[in-house]
This record gives sequence, C-alpha cells and structure tokens, in this order.
Amino acid sequence: MTSKDVPLSIDDIVDFYRQWPSLRLRVQDIIDAPQHDADQAEILNWMIKIIDRIGPNDLAPNELIQH
Repeated sequence: MTSKDVPLSIDDIVDFYRQWPSLRLRVQDIIDAPQHDADQAEILNWMIKIIDRIGPNDLAPNELIQH
C-alpha cells in the first residue's frame, strides 16, 4: 500500500508539519501529473519552497507540547 492509498487525515497545523515529508512527496506527484499546466506547477513549486522553510520554531511551543 502506498501513501496514495491511505486516506489523508490532518488534525491541525502541527500534525501537518509532522506529516510534511510524506505530504511533500504527494504534492510533487501532483506537480508531475500531466493534467497541470506550467502556471499551476509553478504555484505548487513555490508552495513547497515556502512550507520547506517552516520549522519547529515557527510553531507555538504549547502546540508542540500537546502532541
């Protein structure tokens, strides 16, 4: 079973942050799909670049403790 076969479940921003490595791969798969035009792929590529810059220091400390 691949990650594409598993239903997506994201509880909150911290959960999204922790899942980002596998979610990033899924977004890259979307970018590589032939049904997207160059503008859509460019937008998604920039979204990846921005999300890649987020780290634990960007999340509220109490959010990290609760998980």
